[in-house]
Order: sequence, then structure tokens, then C-alpha cells
Amino acid sequence: MTINELREKQTNLRAKLDAAIANGLKLATTEDTPEKDLTANNTQVNLLRAQMEAVTAALKDAEGSAPKPEDKPGTPAGKPQKPGASARTATNEYMNAWGKAMRAHLTPNKACPNDEMKILYDALTEVGGTPEGSDGGFLLPDDVDNSIHELVREFGSMRELVTVEPTTTVKGSRVRDNAPTKGLVALDAEDTDINDDDDKPSFAQVPYSLTKYALILDVSRDLLKDNVANLAAYIARWFARKQTITENKLITAKLNLLTSANITPEDGVDAIRQIRSILNKGLDPAISARATVITNQSGMDYLDSLVDGNGRPLLTQDPTSGVPMLLKTRPVKIYSDALLPNRVVTTVGATKGVYFPLYVGDGTQYATLFEREQLEFASTDVGGNAFDRDLTKFRGITRLGASVFDNAAMVRREIFLAD
Repeated sequence: MTINELREKQTNLRAKLDAAIANGLKLATTEDTPEKDLTANNTQVNLLRAQMEAVTAALKDAEGSAPKPEDKPGTPAGKPQKPGASARTATNEYMNAWGKAMRAHLTPNKACPNDEMKILYDALTEVGGTPEGSDGGFLLPDDVDNSIHELVREFGSMRELVTVEPTTTVKGSRVRDNAPTKGLVALDAEDTDINDDDDKPSFAQVPYSLTKYALILDVSRDLLKDNVANLAAYIARWFARKQTITENKLITAKLNLLTSANITPEDGVDAIRQIRSILNKGLDPAISARATVITNQSGMDYLDSLVDGNGRPLLTQDPTSGVPMLLKTRPVKIYSDALLPNRVVTTVGATKGVYFPLYVGDGTQYATLFEREQLEFASTDVGGNAFDRDLTKFRGITRLGASVFDNAAMVRREIFLAD
């Protein structure tokens, strides 16, 4: 085969392998999946991996042993390496070693038992540390790590609203520039001196600090004996749910730092006027143009009921989906009442009633979610009820933090409906 033919075959095999892994994840997390279906899918995954390895080796021989400048050794085609990650974590060798380490309850604070496990320790020291992860566990293989991030998006993480920045340190700062408020100085005469700028460029430091978050997950002996793909799928789904909840709490806490004001409508027309006023003058025009409207289910139900004096609804249909999800061309993001709860005042008086949350602005300018790449996992069958119930306990650790960068990029309101 020519180099181009090998590259095309490698791309096609990668697509088939990714699809097979995704199907295995679905099968492993679906109740009452027949054992024969799991076995057939595992066989297909193993076959595709073997074919990928053979084609990759042939392609490497054809292109020469030296890696291309744009390629990183050990990184499969179509899988760009993430910031802070080790190139080793993307390889099949790493995936297999990680699975064996989890079954053997090997942790980084133990001596490396053999050459096969050395890749796990090398990946830790490659991203810094003594080794990094010695208090947590081995870095997840890229396939598992990517599955978790995909599931986090599926489960409705608010990370899509803000800037997400991977970092290799648990504490630090970023610099934000303060916008100037004055223009150039007019020169009234040819010999007028040009004064120094009295509004010089200024910068503000925004600190960040990451907190360690962990999850203990029970795994049965039967699942532990299963192949790495099924074990990884089980871990990915549970950890993704927990990570989603944690990220949302961090981001919601930053949104709630904003000073709130009430929207107190006398009728639907008045409510529309107040809400549109946020976009018209509550935000800088440049921010307003990129704004997203964020609310909960109760808030969405209220917004969806509003019509103006001519019977026209406040919300319009998104032409891409047909769902009424646009407010003056700005997208509306809805989260559950459990995540963004209503505030209820039960005391007698003018403030008694229910308050629906409403945030409007550009979250990517307002806040940044910092995460330390990558996730770390360790396992043990000692302690707790592991021995009594014949279980292995998996501990997953992630490090997250959030910081506000621009308070003016987001406006907080509460829609007040009096009792």
C-alpha cells in the first residue's frame, strides 16, 4: 500500500474503533444487555485495535522512524493531545497497563513492579511532580478521559457557558486588562507638547485555586474481571455524573456573586419591557450581542408564556431546531429547578412570593473554569466494606476551580411573582 492508502485505512479504522468503543459504553450501561452482545462488541473492539496497531506500524515504517513535527509520538491519528496530558496516555499500551494496574490495586506510591507498568509512572512524571498523582492515582487513558468529558456535556454541565482552561498547577493567577476610558488628546497648536497618557494601560491579576474533588465507586469482582473497555465505560458514566454536579455548583456559585435586582411585572407587556431592557442597556453592546439567557424550568415556563400587546411571544423559534429558544436572537439555556432553584419568601409582606433565577450575558467573558489535566484513578480491596462484600473500591480524583474575570459581562435578575 502507498502512504496515502495507509493513512486512509488508518483513518477509517480509527472511526470504526471509536464507534465500537462508544457502542460498548452504551451496552455496558444499559440494563439487561445480553452477555452475547457485550462479548461480540468486545471481540470487535479487540480486532479493530489489532488492525489499528498493524496499520500504524506499517505507516510508521513507510514514513520513516522520525516523527513528523506536527505529530506527537504515541498519539493516535485524529486524537489531538490535550494540554497538560502525557502523550503516553493515548496509546493502547497505556490502556492495557492501566486496566491491569486497577485489577492489581497498584498505586503510584508503590514501587513499579515491572517494565509493563513503567508507562504509568512515566506518564505521571511527564506532566510534573514527584510523581504527580502520588496522592491520587494513575492518569486515566485518553479514551476513558474523553468519554467522561463527552458524558459531562451530555448530562448538562454548565461548563459550556464559561471559558474552560486546563492547567498543570493547583494555584496561580491570570492577567486581565482594564479597558481605557479616554481617547487621544487634541493638539491645539503645532508647538503643543504631547502629555503623558493619564489613563495608562493597567492590568488586574485574577487568582485561581483548584480544589481536589474525589469519588469512591464500588466495582464488583465480575466487572473487574471483565475487559478494560467495559470497566472503563462503567467508571466513565458514574464519574461523569458526579463531575457534572460539581462543575455546576462551582459555576452557579460564581453567578450568584452578582448583585441581583428584581423584575416585578404588573403584566406580561411590562415583563417583556424589563427583560428586553437588560439586553438594550444593562450590558455593553458588544457583550449583549454575544449574550446567552440562562434560567431554570420555572423561569422558562414563565418566559414562554409572555406576549406583547399585539399577541407576539417574547421567545421566538430557533430556526435550527424549531424550539422557542431565542430571546431577541439570543439563545436561551434552561437548567433544572434542582440545579438553579427558585427562591421562595414565605413571610408576610410585599416580598412574599416566588423568585425565578435569570442571568443574561457572556459567560465566557464573565468566568473561567480551571481544571487540572488529567483525572486520576486508584483502586483497593482493603478497607470499608470492600472485603465483606467482595468489592473493589475505585477512587477518582479531579481538581477544579472557578474565577470571575469580568463582572460587567453578566447581569443577574430574579423574576418576582407575588403571592
